[in-house]
Amino acid sequence: MKKFLLSSLFIFFCNGSVLSNEFSWNKLVSSKDGSSDYFLDNKSTRTIGNYRYQWILSNKLKDNKKVKSNIDYATIDCKQNKLKVILITDYSEHFGKGKITTHKLLTEDQLEWSLAQPKTIMSMIIKNSCKNIASLISSDDSESDLDTNNKKKQKKKSKYKEF
Repeated sequence: MKKFLLSSLFIFFCNGSVLSNEFSWNKLVSSKDGSSDYFLDNKSTRTIGNYRYQWILSNKLKDNKKVKSNIDYATIDCKQNKLKVILITDYSEHFGKGKITTHKLLTEDQLEWSLAQPKTIMSMIIKNSCKNIASLISSDDSESDLDTNNKKKQKKKSKYKEF
């Protein structure tokens, strides 16, 4: 059963990467040294419970002849401020174009949560991805109010999620 599930996920993620031209990339941040730009596709973000599932693009701007961009699919834990990359795809051109040089669905043994340190690129990715949840409540609302707002929002949606 695990093999079937992993195979299904692999096929799903492969198709997502092939469709990289259909993403709507929004620039989030550049590295301090100017070596990379980071983008999120907020249009395809999915929320399940406390987790966000997010496509992340990074363009390598300096000293990288073979890999000029990569698109990762990540799970983001908004409460714990951490991120886990599930799928990695490297491309020979910027914005996920050109030839695929690496395509890897991480195995269960390879999956690791990374805790974001303050004022880092990872913390900005997490904050931006999770801000849609946070924007539903004001700063003095309780956590139970967040759950109530999310349940109301989910009732309005179809019971089937589109990926």
